Amino acid sequence: MPLHQLGGLLEASSKTLVLASKSPRRQELLRQIVQDFRVCVSSFPENLPRTDPASYAEATAEAKGQDIFRQVGGRDVIVLSADTVVEGEPGQIWEKPLDAAHAREMLMSLSGRSHSVHTGVALITDAAVESFTVTTTVHFVKLDEADVDQYIASGACQDKAVGIERDRRKLACAYPLESHTHSRCARSFVRQGAYGIQDAWMVDRVEGDYFAVVGLPVSRVATSIKQLLPQ
Repeated sequence: MPLHQLGGLLEASSKTLVLASKSPRRQELLRQIVQDFRVCVSSFPENLPRTDPASYAEATAEAKGQDIFRQVGGRDVIVLSADTVVEGEPGQIWEKPLDAAHAREMLMSLSGRSHSVHTGVALITDAAVESFTVTTTVHFVKLDEADVDQYIASGACQDKAVGIERDRRKLACAYPLESHTHSRCARSFVRQGAYGIQDAWMVDRVEGDYFAVVGLPVSRVATSIKQLLPQ
């Protein structure tokens, strides 16, 4: 069965896929290969020791997935989790900016140079844990300071936090996510490195998996899920 029919494989195997992420970008990407999945938001604090960026992303993804599997796991469940970090200077981890000034610092540090984006992925079942990291190189154009200030002021480097934050302690699962009310949403800086790869005016070129930078290496995930299913 082709990878784009992965949903049929999951159904035939009586498996439920659970995405441990509230990211709308990851949900959109996952829907390219699977239409029906649950969304559960991990409460893992993402406070692991900061080793090298690629290992940190992979370990954080696995920790988030384990957090959800402990709550909803079983023989019929596959938990998919991911974490993305930007590596500015070698070994330097940029995650979500704390505020506008921090976002500006991040963007100007990336201006006119290349950097690595690491997306760690974990797939967890009752019998196995598979994790991996996909690294992509992104080359930025030289950024004008005034353009960066306008970009930050416009809110383009922010996303609306999905309005299920209040339920995190209650597991915050949705099937589908749209069944949750989106009231009480709040603006927050949730883009690693303070930008989205969709902001094309910043990007000169990308070497590697574009979708991994967006948040999920779709092809690698599809292949890995298929390998976990009975043949």
